[in-house]
Amino acid sequence: MSEPPRKRAKLACVTCNSRRVKCDVTDRQPCTNCITANVHCETRESKRGKHPRKPRTDSNTHEET
Repeated sequence: MSEPPRKRAKLACVTCNSRRVKCDVTDRQPCTNCITANVHCETRESKRGKHPRKPRTDSNTHEET
């Protein structure tokens, strides 16, 4: 029997990200694209949501002249 299809990753590996293709990397296995290309499959931690938000300024406080 064939293996079940691999799921798409939440975060693409560096190679797939630069090639702008879908990635199926998991925490234990390299992605199919990197295996096919015979390259090292490297992931980086996402930078999204890591920086604190700037406080919102109320747009109604600006005075009109």
